[in-house]
Amino acid sequence: MGADHQIAFFLRESARPEPERRAAALKGLGRIGRVEHAGVLVVAAGDPDLRVRAAAALSLLGGDDPDGEHTRHDLRRFLRGLDDPHEAVRHQAALGLPRWAEATGSLPPDNGRTGDRLTALTEDASTRPRQAATRLLGVADSGPP
Repeated sequence: MGADHQIAFFLRESARPEPERRAAALKGLGRIGRVEHAGVLVVAAGDPDLRVRAAAALSLLGGDDPDGEHTRHDLRRFLRGLDDPHEAVRHQAALGLPRWAEATGSLPPDNGRTGDRLTALTEDASTRPRQAATRLLGVADSGPP
């Protein structure tokens, strides 16, 4: 199955009623989709099901162009995942931020709130987002190697 066929499959699956199928499709779309598919991920970032939001959060920053036209809008939606009431979404958002940091050499521009959000996550009641935020802040504080 070629990439175009896979993308078409993921797009169909992302519209299915079953949240687990939508989440799996979004993960796949995040891996092989193109910029024009970002809208699907952005809409899914507001899905009522936490698995779908988590998959969208993980996939939104998968692009290689952090300065792209769509990326800044997507980034705002992605960063909201750090404040999501569900642990899985906060965890995926914290795990996705290193993609941005690797591409740009810094945390995302968010008027300083990204660091504040990550600092707040270091005291999260759930272990996974707390550890992910702590690791990311440690890397940001240590600077480039």
